[in-house]
Amino acid sequence: MPKTALLLCLLAVATGARAQDASPAPQPLAHIGDATERAPDATALQAWRADAAKALAASDDAGALITASMLALAAHDAATATRALQRAVERAPKDPDVAWMAVWRCADVASCAHARENLHALEADNAAAWLPDLYAATQADDAERIAQALQGMAAGKRYDDHQMHLLPRVLDALGLVPTPAGVQEGADAGALRAAEAMALTSVAAIPPLRPLGAACNGAPDAARAALCLRVAERMQQGTSLMAQMVGEGLARRLLRDPQPLAALVARQRTRAWRMQKMAGLMRELAHDPALAQAWTAAMRGHAREDEAVAALLAARGIPDRPPAGWQPAGAAQHEP
Repeated sequence: MPKTALLLCLLAVATGARAQDASPAPQPLAHIGDATERAPDATALQAWRADAAKALAASDDAGALITASMLALAAHDAATATRALQRAVERAPKDPDVAWMAVWRCADVASCAHARENLHALEADNAAAWLPDLYAATQADDAERIAQALQGMAAGKRYDDHQMHLLPRVLDALGLVPTPAGVQEGADAGALRAAEAMALTSVAAIPPLRPLGAACNGAPDAARAALCLRVAERMQQGTSLMAQMVGEGLARRLLRDPQPLAALVARQRTRAWRMQKMAGLMRELAHDPALAQAWTAAMRGHAREDEAVAALLAARGIPDRPPAGWQPAGAAQHEP
């Protein structure tokens, strides 16, 4: 992972494990603004998260309940997180966002199997819907099921990890509760909500990707390598930046033809440039209401995160391609 402040810092957290892996609570505000003079009050932030989670958990709206679950997990309140998500499942069992969240928070083998079946029924064409199967197969060290999950991913028509669906729902839900008070001096209320929504969805929505790396890195034969390359192609067209970057990193390890490899490296360079510029904007997010509004509009107005980033950079007059000779610091690649 490159070291580029808020956005990629959040993405780096997201590549860690999810519920079953005890993923850390998101800490978005710690990366916004000056770390010494405008650092957030962690105690106040956690207290606000806990109160907001309880308030939203009483709602009958699925989006509010999903957000309550995310907030409660961030506040280390597992009981409230579980209750809120259970209520969301009861009220909206056919909601794909709810199904996606539920499949990563299931409690036992039977409930997890049911959650996976429900997700497949709702999103038969989504390659990402096979990631829970890959996770379970890897946990069980079942080579046959691992291969089946990879085949399912490769056969998918699209790759959607729901981050871009969940983000506007979380933003809407956070607007229903009081803005966190005393969290960060000089911060704009709307910008704080935007930063929190980005952190929550980056951590809660994006699935564990290490099983994919374990299955594909050092592929045992040409057939597995070809299968993994098809998965990488699906991910490169995914809706989140994390999916696209992981797909690029995986493809870079698997490609042998120099021409498509060179094109891939060029895309990675352009993406690194955009992310560097985006990180610079994100450092000012909590203290720039106009920027927060522009970011929110871009994220709401696009189905893919990379499109939203490109739109925001264009709106701010920032070139979307690097100058000749520019290379990202460290040239780090994104691989599961």
